[in-house]
Amino acid sequence: MLILLLSLLACDLDTPLSVPSPPPGRPPEMAPTADVVPTVAPLRSLGTNLVAPTAPFHWVELDPSRGDLSSQLATECELARRAGQVPIAELSATWCGPCQALRRSLADPLMQDALTGAYVLSLDIDHWGNQLPEHDLSSSGVPMLFALSPDDCSTLELNISGGAWAEDTPANMAPVLKAFVAKARG
Repeated sequence: MLILLLSLLACDLDTPLSVPSPPPGRPPEMAPTADVVPTVAPLRSLGTNLVAPTAPFHWVELDPSRGDLSSQLATECELARRAGQVPIAELSATWCGPCQALRRSLADPLMQDALTGAYVLSLDIDHWGNQLPEHDLSSSGVPMLFALSPDDCSTLELNISGGAWAEDTPANMAPVLKAFVAKARG
């Protein structure tokens, strides 16, 4: 059985391939050349979406191993624009308690409602620190959220810190974040 399978998969490299001739009156088709442009794949997120695909918003964690910040911001802002969502950058850190509380609350219905229409790009300051200032993304504390322009991903004059709400619970965070997203949407 194995020999039969191997013989079916084998190629005879000494036998020339025959190419059928085109019908009379029809020119032969040309082989692709180097100047033929391949089909462009659809634009895909470079980050990891931290919420369910059915959520009314995106929360995408950007990773420096997937490219420089400028490229990732451009890609994600274009995806936000196509989705009709407002891009928002969130500065966070793994050691930040309020940042982790914010992440843990993303599935809460209050937070789902508050973040509807947002496309949040999460940036860990310990991974992206040296690239953040060139994009006007810097803060003395985290979490910090910045509204971004959907056109060029530049930072708008609208931001909010984790100090804008009291205890880090959905009941406290959601109203503040809902107002922030509404302002960012214009």
